[in-house]
Amino acid sequence: MDVDGSFNIFINDEEACDLLEIERWYSGKGGQAFESFLRAYKEALERLALFPKAYQKIYLEFRKAPIKRFPYAIIYEVHTHLKEVEIMAIFHTHRNPYQLEQRLTNGDND
Repeated sequence: MDVDGSFNIFINDEEACDLLEIERWYSGKGGQAFESFLRAYKEALERLALFPKAYQKIYLEFRKAPIKRFPYAIIYEVHTHLKEVEIMAIFHTHRNPYQLEQRLTNGDND
């Protein structure tokens, strides 16, 4: 994503796996739940591109941006010198935060 004056958004493989897991969950719920999630997710990415430092750091240099109306947050790192935001995970906010810390420390998605 590249909007004039904004940061570029980079999505890693772990985050793509997170999206697939979320899609599987919401597809079992029927209706338009996953499409609604994707709209809210895209809105959150647009905010991150414009205001990458708006959200607090939660662990080391990683920040957490909530996805409105859903129990998920985008976990990301800002690379100011490159004008990049690297998305590390989409994390369910009701999960144990220690799992997220382990994942970010180890680079592990399991």
